Amino acid sequence: MWPLTDITVYYDGNKIKGTTFVGEFKKAVNFISDYYHNSLAGYKPPKTGRICIQIKEKRFLQEPTYFGAICTLSSTMNEGKYLQLSKKEQYRYLLELIHTAVIEAAEKLGWDKSIFESAYHIVLGSDFVFEKRQKEKKAKNRKSTGVAILAKTEDISTLKVQITAGGATSEVVLLEKKNWFWWDDLYRIAAKCKWIDDDSFGFDSKSTNEFVYYSFREDKVKRNINLADPASIIK
Repeated sequence: MWPLTDITVYYDGNKIKGTTFVGEFKKAVNFISDYYHNSLAGYKPPKTGRICIQIKEKRFLQEPTYFGAICTLSSTMNEGKYLQLSKKEQYRYLLELIHTAVIEAAEKLGWDKSIFESAYHIVLGSDFVFEKRQKEKKAKNRKSTGVAILAKTEDISTLKVQITAGGATSEVVLLEKKNWFWWDDLYRIAAKCKWIDDDSFGFDSKSTNEFVYYSFREDKVKRNINLADPASIIK
């Protein structure tokens, strides 16, 4: 079964379009919609592969509409008010816009509203600091633990690993790259991080021969990773 791949907001208003604010708006709304979508814990509304929220000057749809598995919702925004807000206030405004549209659709289509409510409170409760910790894993010798952590800002995705061994804990950056929001390769890589041996923790794919991991004995990151956009890797 295909997952819910994304919740995307499309802006078709007038006060932001064509101004220096349009690029900043796109990054902000993509950041919040990605965070909200990721906080759904893999939930997929029935027969829905994508959710698209169209923002126009006037609401043009009163009911959710489908084209295949794409569900389109309609919303509006007060652009003048939005542009006067601080950055975190803008994040909250966008979160409210997305959540309100989705909850209204959930009521009409019979989706599980509790999952969307939970996602809303996760994002709001984090004060918009996007950090996703994977499940902690023990090394085969049972003496060390490791956990992959994916952190995001509007611009940057960072994959870190946290290693606890010999009573000490260290945190190391494996990769930093441009944030591609819900299409980000680091989601896939973070989810598959594991102990490669008793010394090394990270990502090692036998099918693609790609790897990026941290050796705590050598205190060194090793990698040959080949992402879809190699130029986006920062370090």
